[in-house]
Amino acid sequence: MNRSLISNSTQHEDIQTEEKTYQYRDSKSNYNGLDESKQLEIKRKRVTIKSINDICTADHIIFNRLYGIEHHAIVERINKSMNTVTVIEYTLDESDSRGKIKRNTYDFSKFDFADKYIYEQEFDDKEVVERARSRLNEQCYSIFLNNCEHFATWAKTGNKVSSQVRNAANSGLVSAAAALAGSTARIAAKSCAKFAGLAIVIGECAIDFYNVCDAYQNNQISSDVFREELVILLAEHTAAAITFVVSALSSANFFFGLLWTAVCVTLGKCLGKCFGRLINYCQRNIRKFISKAYKIAKSFVKKVFDIAKNVLICAYGIGKAVVKGVYLIGKEVLKGVYNIGKEIVKGTYNCIKEVVKGVFNTGKQVIKGVWNTCKELGKGVLNVGKAVIKGEGVGEAIYNTGKEVVTAVYNTGKEVVKAVYNTGKEVAKAVYNTGKEVFNIVCNTVKEVHKIASNVYNSVSTCVRSFFKSLW
Repeated sequence: MNRSLISNSTQHEDIQTEEKTYQYRDSKSNYNGLDESKQLEIKRKRVTIKSINDICTADHIIFNRLYGIEHHAIVERINKSMNTVTVIEYTLDESDSRGKIKRNTYDFSKFDFADKYIYEQEFDDKEVVERARSRLNEQCYSIFLNNCEHFATWAKTGNKVSSQVRNAANSGLVSAAAALAGSTARIAAKSCAKFAGLAIVIGECAIDFYNVCDAYQNNQISSDVFREELVILLAEHTAAAITFVVSALSSANFFFGLLWTAVCVTLGKCLGKCFGRLINYCQRNIRKFISKAYKIAKSFVKKVFDIAKNVLICAYGIGKAVVKGVYLIGKEVLKGVYNIGKEIVKGTYNCIKEVVKGVFNTGKQVIKGVWNTCKELGKGVLNVGKAVIKGEGVGEAIYNTGKEVVTAVYNTGKEVVKAVYNTGKEVAKAVYNTGKEVFNIVCNTVKEVHKIASNVYNSVSTCVRSFFKSLW
């Protein structure tokens, strides 16, 4: 992304350019859920800011703040009417001796100078400002690993890079160490053996620290190894400095002083290195112990959570099975009662129907018998009358008449008895069928209830077995 501050190409003569490519990755960093995998290649150039109109929101600006040291910040907002710039920066003051990312407002006119970096690849302005805001109130300042330029470059590209640290490591540190070593050597030569080894000690210390910092900046060693190496170097060279001072003060002879100083410094370095390794060993073991205790506690909490979860699942399964079983049993019982009532009503209806039919048939036969009897009686009376008129066979006519009447009464009684028998037979059959259907319904209902109870038992058993299986 290119944003030119000066439109006329002839005005670029005073622009200082810096085009370098860095790559830095810290896998442990994570700021409020930001995606740390988003890292852009760093190619940038430095331009001079002529006025406040040349500053834009989300710019990476550089200005002089203390003793000529360059300070870096991210622009959050600009008030052109007040000629002020509000930035988010890593700052040091009396209340925050460890360094803290804060929001400050500056009068642009009071800047000794002001430059800015223009990146070829950078996040959009809104994301740059949000990234900077996500680290407000952070207190993890480190001049070599997490300074103001590291912060500003990270907000723009996702990479932590400081050109000041790299330039100091590449040139200033070695030059200073060499100059200090040469000066110290001259003083040591003039003072015999008292300060002969000081240049060597300081120079070696500077070179060792430079090598470790350079290896870390180039991702040759991890952050854990870097910290351990710094502890060892600090202990080693502190012990070497102490033994050097003691040895230098204890002998004034040049040659013996050199030998004595070399022995003492070597011994001090060995002791310091051992002490540094001991510190790292204790630190690692403490971390391992804390990590192990954390894992045990995490595993215990997870186990308790799993048990509680399984208890709830088991209780839910049992409750579900029981409720379902009770519902189905109640449904089957109600269904059975309904069917029994239905069959009883049906049987009663059939009984009443057969009784009514029997009564009807009986009445029909009685009427038919009475009709036949009356018919035969009338016929007999007619025959008797005929015989009386003719004057012959009167007794035989009366006999025949009585015989026919008796036969008609007998047949009538026989049909009535037969009709009553058939009615009783049909009623009994209807009662039997009703009882049979009721019994079948009761048996089927009991069978379904037993089946449902078996399913409930199997469901509860499965839940309980699953729960105890999860415990082991």
